[in-house]
Amino acid sequence: MKTKFLLPLFLLAVGCTSEKTEQTDDQLQTTEVVETSACYASVTGGDSTLLRIVNENGEVTGELTYNHLEKDDNVGTIMGEMHGDTLLADYTFMSEGIESVRQVAFLKKGEGFVEGYGDAEERDGKMVFKSTSTLDFGSGTTFEKVPCKRFRG
Repeated sequence: MKTKFLLPLFLLAVGCTSEKTEQTDDQLQTTEVVETSACYASVTGGDSTLLRIVNENGEVTGELTYNHLEKDDNVGTIMGEMHGDTLLADYTFMSEGIESVRQVAFLKKGEGFVEGYGDAEERDGKMVFKSTSTLDFGSGTTFEKVPCKRFRG
């Protein structure tokens, strides 16, 4: 009776110790893309700001909307890169029927972001920070992570 179980047990042991196959260079060339998306919001008084980002290996795209209580909204897209814990991006938006581009900066703090401010100047048709090393994140708009379903579209 015991011999009936020895053959299947032997075959199982041989199968578990089979050689590993080596991967060729062609199999290793596939690059894993790390993509994360998240949404953030800031509400102060009657004003709100919404930020939705997609971070694909440090390259960031998304949407940024400033909803001001007594002013026209600014609705647009961002495109930029993460530099450590800082997102630097171009914000392309429509305001009062005119398309504009300006540089924006956000510092990652915990689960959210803080918007940075600094002196800006016009270069090549867009407003950019004079120096990103002197940006002030201490008094900027604070964004908290929110479910993306709060966004339209």
